[in-house]
Amino acid sequence: MLFRSRSRIDELAEATTPRDAMQARLVVEPELARLAALNATTAQIAEMRSLCAQLRRVATWREYESLDARFHALIAEASGSRLLVEIHHIINGVRRKVVWGHLNIRPVGPSADYHSFNEHDALVEAIANRDRRGAAEAMRQHHTATLSTLMDEITNGAVTDNAVPPASSRLPQPETTVARGR
Repeated sequence: MLFRSRSRIDELAEATTPRDAMQARLVVEPELARLAALNATTAQIAEMRSLCAQLRRVATWREYESLDARFHALIAEASGSRLLVEIHHIINGVRRKVVWGHLNIRPVGPSADYHSFNEHDALVEAIANRDRRGAAEAMRQHHTATLSTLMDEITNGAVTDNAVPPASSRLPQPETTVARGR
């Protein structure tokens, strides 16, 4: 697929700011969560819960980013929409290059009270309870909080709000896989 190729994602990343990447997530992912509340399998919900537990135990931000990407990809998969899974893959690929590529990564992972932990838990509970509105709102709140944190990082100089930094300054990007079919 043309849009899933690394070069196409790289092209999009070069023209995308961290703020733009997060705003795209804010537009798409609440709908993915709403659909996941309707379509997620019991196994997918169990995996979401497992990922939430694993995220709380990471030692580094790199580990966190990899598991967080899998968590959000799983919600996209649980939506049941192959087209939206592909759109999410593009947005997530660009976000990983743009946002994580700009962060001055600290060696120690998130603190025990990191905002995303409880937000992820609330999101999974809404999906598990088949609460479509609650799932969409939980995702919206999660991304609003994440965007706010990103804007604070930009203000404090930990992140730049411009195009992708030179390749030599970017972190390696771990691969994520997206399951095909149901």
